[in-house]
Amino acid sequence: MVGKFVYIITLLFFMIGTIFTGYIMESDFLIMNACVYVAFLVVLLSKTPLIVKRTHLMIFILVICYWVSVLYAVDREAAIIEASRVSSIVPLSLMLSLLAREQLMKLLFKLPWLGSFLVLAGVVFQLNREGRLESFFQYANALAILLSVCILISIMAIVMTKSKLHIVLITINVAGLLLTFSRSVWVLWLVSVIMMFILIPILRNKRMFIVLSSTHLLGLILAMLVKQDIWFFLNRVSSIQTKTSEFQIRFVYWKDSIRMFIDYALGGAGGGGWALLQQTYQSQSYFVKFIHNHYIQVFLDVGLIGGLAFLAIIILFYKNALVQLKTIEAIDMNLLKGIVIMVTMMLLHAGFDFDLTYPYLNMLLIGLMLLIPQQSLNMKGAKIKYIVVVPIVVLLFSIFMWIGVGYQLKEKGIEASKQSNWEQAGKQLEQVRRMVSWSNTIIYEKAKLYIRMGNETGDTRYYDKAESELERATEMVPQKKLYTDLLKDLQNER
Repeated sequence: MVGKFVYIITLLFFMIGTIFTGYIMESDFLIMNACVYVAFLVVLLSKTPLIVKRTHLMIFILVICYWVSVLYAVDREAAIIEASRVSSIVPLSLMLSLLAREQLMKLLFKLPWLGSFLVLAGVVFQLNREGRLESFFQYANALAILLSVCILISIMAIVMTKSKLHIVLITINVAGLLLTFSRSVWVLWLVSVIMMFILIPILRNKRMFIVLSSTHLLGLILAMLVKQDIWFFLNRVSSIQTKTSEFQIRFVYWKDSIRMFIDYALGGAGGGGWALLQQTYQSQSYFVKFIHNHYIQVFLDVGLIGGLAFLAIIILFYKNALVQLKTIEAIDMNLLKGIVIMVTMMLLHAGFDFDLTYPYLNMLLIGLMLLIPQQSLNMKGAKIKYIVVVPIVVLLFSIFMWIGVGYQLKEKGIEASKQSNWEQAGKQLEQVRRMVSWSNTIIYEKAKLYIRMGNETGDTRYYDKAESELERATEMVPQKKLYTDLLKDLQNER
């Protein structure tokens, strides 16, 4: 009964996430967190014994480090947001361990359907930016890495179940992946498929080779029809080289981050520290919210302890995989190899982008890792679950629900401000400020509201109010150049 409940919750997490931007937006993942923690509370109260593995312990340490960093973070609001963002993997990873192997495989083989949905919805509703398919994920590279995993899952489904439906799913996901124009993922996709053929003998028979080659060719043709251009991919393919501007600027980010890490090595600067402090450390002018390297990002956020905990999760995965390669039956060998290839592809791409910042993709990675069997820890003391774990879960649910509602009101206030509904915007932003008293971004939005009102009415008193709000915001985060520059502009204009 509990297994069926957990299966439904996990499936809903991935289904809903395909619509709500992979939970990258604050209000989306905060409300999602609240719902997941309620589901986890139900599991706890059902008296089902939790299955805790070494990977879970490293996840606990990583998440705890993010919450501890809130105490000293350079931007407390951003640190709380990032701590909340990673917190979803705790209950979800624990609940995944309660699923039977059949349920895990059923869940895994549902993902290509979700990828196909994202492709079809993106094409139908023209969810593109600069000609690149983004669908609901609103970032082409994040969508691309998901679709590439879906393609590999479908290949495994064909190998294990002979499913003809997955032939169609591969075709759709291949077309979507090509339409993202994500060069780095294209390379990883090609390498991963080649590794599949090398490591999984059954794929090397003539019939299987023809089937998979045909699906990829049909996916290419489908993408050509959508773009109405048979050579749409040539310019992008020809530009796959290390000298591209996007690749070179990432090296600049990483080089500049070294000095920041030295200054904040032990505990990190807290979540969002890079976004706030980068102007102080950068060697040339730029602004990126994420450093486009998840490993560096974690070390900058939570320092050595948290960063090493994240690396330990990866090391444990490969260690468990090597052990299983020597012990499991041949029937599971192909699945194991496929999982290792998928996880490796995601980990490699994480070194060049920020897709694991998406709770959706982060949980996908952890879920794939947990498919590799590993020894469970002997957790004694059932009373601890009720005395310690249940109160913490209730507290976190309350926090996520409170902040999530606050950020939803913030979004409504911003939208009302853009539509010149001054009174409604002012009330909503003020209400949010009382709810989320540590937020500097809400104060900034209030200042922008007053500036809009001043521009619209010509009443200089609104500029005085905007200046007052900006001064409060800069007191909270003195290093934030966006606030200090706007404050200077206001003062210079008067």
